[in-house]
Amino acid sequence: QGQNWQVCAMGFHDRDYNQDSFEPSRGFPAGPRMMVTNLVILNAAVFLLELLLTREGLLPGKKVFWFRDMLAVEPEVLKQPWLWWKFVTHGFAHDPRGLGHVFWNMFGLWIFGRDVETIYGRREILRIYVATVILGGLAWCLREHFFVQSDGRTILIGASGAVTAIVLLFVFHYPK
Repeated sequence: QGQNWQVCAMGFHDRDYNQDSFEPSRGFPAGPRMMVTNLVILNAAVFLLELLLTREGLLPGKKVFWFRDMLAVEPEVLKQPWLWWKFVTHGFAHDPRGLGHVFWNMFGLWIFGRDVETIYGRREILRIYVATVILGGLAWCLREHFFVQSDGRTILIGASGAVTAIVLLFVFHYPK
């Protein structure tokens, strides 16, 4: 039992950061970039593509958001299995008419997602993100299809469902 105590008891002088050879990391930690950072970069890149591919419509002052609309999910997608890929892509499309939508989604993902990623790991945070994007899109489509009778075309874009799930995971792990 005395030997186990020797192994378990690590004093202040035995820790890496108290050694002369220890150098703290500058900026990013050593190793691969966090998956949350990759997701933020991917969302920002898709947003920039949306900005670049938005063009002036036939009517003056009317913009055509064809790239955003291609990625967006609509309630009719439920009946069109060949378009089910939109349940993933809508989570990477954001409103190109302003920065607020993409900024707040990605800010929330980055602030809360890093801590959640340290708990679950790179692969699992990606699985959680994609699964909640899909589930959020599916839930929205079912709601629109069965409970909302709209006369216009409605679309769903954005990562809000996935970001909300990440924030909830953060709250569950750090309730105080």
